[in-house]
Amino acid sequence: MLIQWRRQLHQMAELSGCETETAAFVASELNKMPGMRLTFPCKTGVVGILEPGCGTFSPAFRADLDALPISEETGLPFSSKNKGVMHACGHDGNAAMLLGAAWVLSRSALPNCRQIRFLFEPGEETPPGFSSAIVANGAVDGMDELYAVHVDAFTPVNSIRFCPGYAMAASARFDICILGNGGHAAFPHQCSDIVYASSELVCKLQGIPSRMIDPVQPCVITVTSIKSDPVDTFNVVPSSMHLKGTIRCLQDALLDTVIPMVEKMAAATAQAYGAKSTFCYEKGYASVYNDPRLCAKAQKTTAALFGESAAITESPVMGGEAFSVYGKYLPSCYMKVGTMVETGTPYPHHHCKFDINESGLWAGTALMVRLAKEQ
Repeated sequence: MLIQWRRQLHQMAELSGCETETAAFVASELNKMPGMRLTFPCKTGVVGILEPGCGTFSPAFRADLDALPISEETGLPFSSKNKGVMHACGHDGNAAMLLGAAWVLSRSALPNCRQIRFLFEPGEETPPGFSSAIVANGAVDGMDELYAVHVDAFTPVNSIRFCPGYAMAASARFDICILGNGGHAAFPHQCSDIVYASSELVCKLQGIPSRMIDPVQPCVITVTSIKSDPVDTFNVVPSSMHLKGTIRCLQDALLDTVIPMVEKMAAATAQAYGAKSTFCYEKGYASVYNDPRLCAKAQKTTAALFGESAAITESPVMGGEAFSVYGKYLPSCYMKVGTMVETGTPYPHHHCKFDINESGLWAGTALMVRLAKEQ
């Protein structure tokens, strides 16, 4: 059943905020489960609610639904039917695992539980996403704790990764424009060589995390795009250059410190070559904080299900996640379940040939079921 769900979801891959067919499919499957009540807290978002009503414990679980603007090259017989859109991050697997947990729990005796909620969240890949809207519409009101289980391409099947405390980075995207007097490439001294200034800026920005920030505080600044106007010339020094990139910091407060540093560095570098700069930015998701108590509980449960070696403690990573929003409202824990392929190349997430080992989905479902039953 899990594999069938995953493959159906994989075929109907839809972009962030456009998960109409996906949400309808999830709602249809939840409606087949005894005792399940549905709410719709945001566009293409679905929440399933079980109310055993006997106990006092109220856990919640979350999966994301959206796909990526990538043309699939896996060659799978159940490849995406939507051209240029692919489940290249494994959200199809995440949703299938959560559907599986809902199916099992809807047919289980739950003497300790007052209520269980299953959050199917759209738009995770595109900040600001919909997690804030889901919270604002009461989807986690009255819940004691929240878990998310995400497939991981580089973790073996039946192993689960945990990172207590700060686990994923806060992020911001930036756009810098360097403006100068263009001119003839043979006479750079007669103009503002903003190509040279931009190249120097790319290097100087690396001095912020390495020389201006405490070395034990994780920080990444990456320039991902440089474009000139005019473009594709060999004898013209352009009059404007656009640089785009990302800033990642493990803690929100540090991100607020680094953003103005980047702006000042751009202005100073441009000025040194007789040019000017503009700077704009947009924050992405905040940092993900995993409640240490919930991590310890989930690790203990994983060890009981699959053995001590199955519970892997990992270091923080500098990726971002919409799940960060929930941690501001209730204890939460984000975990990675092993779905590494057994043969061939384990392509990374967001790759056009990304795939998962479907046999690993059972571990994610089993973990959520056990967490719901153990207060």
